[in-house]
Amino acid sequence: MSGPDSSSDSSELIIRDALPTDAASCAEIYGPYCTSSIITFELVPLTSTEMAQRIAAAQSHAFLVAELDGIVVGYAYAGAFNPRLAYRWSCTTTVYLSPTARGKGIGKALYQALLDRLRDRGYRQAFAGISQPNAASNGIHEKMGFERVARYRRVGWKLGKWHDVVWYQLDLGGEGEGRKRGSHRLNRDSAEASGTARAARGERAMRKRSRDKRSRVMFRISGYAVLVVELYATTQ
Repeated sequence: MSGPDSSSDSSELIIRDALPTDAASCAEIYGPYCTSSIITFELVPLTSTEMAQRIAAAQSHAFLVAELDGIVVGYAYAGAFNPRLAYRWSCTTTVYLSPTARGKGIGKALYQALLDRLRDRGYRQAFAGISQPNAASNGIHEKMGFERVARYRRVGWKLGKWHDVVWYQLDLGGEGEGRKRGSHRLNRDSAEASGTARAARGERAMRKRSRDKRSRVMFRISGYAVLVVELYATTQ
């Protein structure tokens, strides 16, 4: 797909935390992937209520949406790699775009914002499972530094065929135990193991952020002015 025309130069792409009110838009984007694509192995589209539950469940990691001119055109989120406690600093990542958002750099910007958020919250490894064939998704993961680490053969039956799943892994950096912003995000057991010093740092950081409702990072990609917005709850 060709790049946006000159009229898109004035468009602002906002990448922000998903809200419960975004559930219907995200469900609409996801629906065709369930019914007519192998990109997800889910077969039945989610309802808005089910998507809202998914947004809520991802808050310990991240759930972001891309909004172009007031319309949600994509979303990305992360979840637990494995529920067992020792895996708690590893996560899985997922990105979905509406058809109108493809080929414009929006997916890459959204994915980068997700990875940055995960690093900021102390996660160490990101994993992405990609059903095959999917050369476009393979390519973007490799360009973003993911390494192909495994292939599960003929594990999904969809649209009349068996499909492999290739797993990619990205080292998010850092050594030792991971850290997340604010002690309230930590599992109770890991918070106790981390010690009170970390909790105190998180509390001070939250008090500082409460002065501002959100932080912003602006950059440009494919003709769009991209605004990454992170929402913070006040402590007052």
